[in-house]
Amino acid sequence: MYPDPSKPAHKNCFEISKNSAYKCADAGVYTNFPGKEVRMHDIVVLDSAVGAGAMIAAVGKAEYQSHASYLTDSVFYGKTISPDCPDEAKQCFKTTKSGITTSIQGVPHNPDGLEIHPSKDMHCPLSEQVENGSWAGKAFYKNLKFIDYDKVTTE
Repeated sequence: MYPDPSKPAHKNCFEISKNSAYKCADAGVYTNFPGKEVRMHDIVVLDSAVGAGAMIAAVGKAEYQSHASYLTDSVFYGKTISPDCPDEAKQCFKTTKSGITTSIQGVPHNPDGLEIHPSKDMHCPLSEQVENGSWAGKAFYKNLKFIDYDKVTTE
């Protein structure tokens, strides 16, 4: 998801809301652009490798200044009744699924963010287009539901 480049206020804060994704090989709903705040809410992701990532990029000195991401009021489904593999023996690629990717504030490889319509192949998945997290960033989560995920711990 991209902030609107024609709106200067989106360099400070932008919102992603009322989006859904189904059976994505990577993140269903994801963002990572320079700014001070991103708010992601009313998201539904079904049966995708990674549900959502509400990331805000901190470039240069901004990584020491206040910036935050919010992911609220959203639902993530780990499995659906539709099979991952039409033909289990020949066409199957199963992956461990997670509802969200940690919304750390990362430094994008390109300080201007990604092109809205990339003209060349990416060297890694969108959810891996970041480097180290920042010092002053905070991530907030509220009212998230995770349904039908495989339990991977005993806790």
